[in-house]
Amino acid sequence: QAEQWYREALAIKEELLGGGHPDVALIIGNLGALLHQQHREPEAAQCYRQALAIAEHTFGLQHPRSVWLRAKRDLLTRTFVHGSS
Repeated sequence: QAEQWYREALAIKEELLGGGHPDVALIIGNLGALLHQQHREPEAAQCYRQALAIAEHTFGLQHPRSVWLRAKRDLLTRTFVHGSS
């Protein structure tokens, strides 16, 4: 049910604030974390990539949120490419 709530919140925030708003990126990143916990890595990686693009554009490359999202994205990318966990 948490996934449904994240997706509903995301739809509302995107409608109210636009897709490039940092609050939207926060929800997308949190959804990615949930999907990662559920071992839905491809979907989680996509969320992290989307949230990272917004965070880097909004806050810059070295902002803590950008750094965290990049680390999560890279972890999943390495897992897919190398097949390790």
